Amino acid sequence: MFRKLSLLLTLCSLFITTLPAHAADAGPIQRLGTGLPTAIAASPDGKTLAVGSSIGVWFVDAVMLKPIHFLDTQSWVKSVEYSADGQYLKVDGVVHDVVSGGVANVELTAITWLEHGCTADGKLCARAYGGHINVSDTSAKNKSWLAKVQIKEQFPSLDATLSPMGERLYGLVGNTIKLWDVSSTQILTQLDPFFTGGLRRIWWSPDGQKIASSSVSDCWQKVCGVRFSPNGVALPAPRAIWDITSAQIVQTDECWYGSYTCSWPVMTDWYDAIQIRNPNTGKVLKRFRPHHRALASADLSVDQNWIVTSGQDSSSKGSARVWDAKNFARLGEVPTRLYDVVFSPNALLVIGHSTTGLEVWDWQNKKQLWKANEAGDHFCFACDWYGENPQGVAVNPAGTLIASYAPSIGSSVHLYSLTSGELLATLSGHTAAITGVAFNPDGTKVAASSADGTVLIWAVP
Repeated sequence: MFRKLSLLLTLCSLFITTLPAHAADAGPIQRLGTGLPTAIAASPDGKTLAVGSSIGVWFVDAVMLKPIHFLDTQSWVKSVEYSADGQYLKVDGVVHDVVSGGVANVELTAITWLEHGCTADGKLCARAYGGHINVSDTSAKNKSWLAKVQIKEQFPSLDATLSPMGERLYGLVGNTIKLWDVSSTQILTQLDPFFTGGLRRIWWSPDGQKIASSSVSDCWQKVCGVRFSPNGVALPAPRAIWDITSAQIVQTDECWYGSYTCSWPVMTDWYDAIQIRNPNTGKVLKRFRPHHRALASADLSVDQNWIVTSGQDSSSKGSARVWDAKNFARLGEVPTRLYDVVFSPNALLVIGHSTTGLEVWDWQNKKQLWKANEAGDHFCFACDWYGENPQGVAVNPAGTLIASYAPSIGSSVHLYSLTSGELLATLSGHTAAITGVAFNPDGTKVAASSADGTVLIWAVP
């Protein structure tokens, strides 16, 4: 889905710019990505489409299907409707002036609104029903269908609308807009790849100038949809790489998404076993089973000497264990199951979410240092965010800060002091579940990917 996004880089750079910083609420300083479409309406003159998205409203040329400008509502838009005179746009019940984009000082009931999905006279209406879109004559006694468009793609139709006179049909299908001729039901054109769609995981380049994130579109086709080779390694997945300065996609590819460089990981975990691999060929050199019943997550220390795993044995509620990466000797254990376990940079602490909170442990002394009230969700974390170890926790390179997210805290990232557990900031701005978090190499910024189809970047306070 990312392959042709580079065609729109110049256009995207006009819309996706650096956001103003708000120290008080720790809002983002930059947004990357265009989100995903959610709702659509045609203007009364038939020249413009208002396309609701996961981050606001995109205005699109109704003939060429080219984005024109963007209204940032800072919310996931569920519905859009034009006024009969085209002066106003109703976005989830809030009236906006179409020209200025600002909230209009006018009563909602004082405006005549066009019926969603219908022609200007309201006689013809389009409705999306999963695998097809119907156009019906509402003035007929039996409300007969005039046209039925079958959706052949794997993605369902999300919403549909008609041109003012009813000769053209627009539908949201997956992450694009399609245009059909109603009389022949033939497709006329579609929006060039523009919407990024939901994103999963995030990686900074070693120099901190670029960010990579992968598409979650496969997870809307079937259960988590990740393809695996027989030895448990996820096969190539589509991803995009953004340049931070320009906010443009500079590269799209498909690769093993375990690192920014696409290199083979030294350690992988699959089902209930740990594999140590040749980083050049991916060949499994050694493997072992750290828990008898289930393996929730694992991490390799920075110096590659130690492995921490978290899982469950038949006679226990679960634990996190530290192992020697060379001979797999058990070095320590703490009595908690962490669904996204990681080491601190010096590997003296293990950190992760349990079902009751975010926990930090001194594993050598088997001592819990602190616990924050943000529980990990067993089901979501067990899904490993579409086949990988979840990125619910990140530690800055200096080993002083933790950035974390969990279903229990919504679509925000919490920033904690690693030593004291003090909540230092709540990083907000996403409109849907967060799917990955990471510090940049010098620890001055935090970035998070989201199911809302964007990556947000915050300055570390």
